[in-house]
Amino acid sequence: MEIQTALVCLVAAFLTPLEPQRWYGLTMELAGDQMRVSLDEKPIGYLKSPGLAHLTKSHFHFGVSGGDVLFDDVRVWTAAPIR
Repeated sequence: MEIQTALVCLVAAFLTPLEPQRWYGLTMELAGDQMRVSLDEKPIGYLKSPGLAHLTKSHFHFGVSGGDVLFDDVRVWTAAPIR
């Protein structure tokens, strides 16, 4: 299998035009093997990948390309599972 083909289900890029000098509200929700991304409370991306729920996954990071970005007021919390 070609490497690029294998990576399709492991990587997500949500290309969204942003205005310079403007603050945005970004929400990333991880639940099991699914991730949902919203910008200013509007959905902009979704990924379902077994790697998101891998038992040894111990970190998460932001990836940004194309310029400088400032992050402020970053909060992380664990949600209770829905029963």
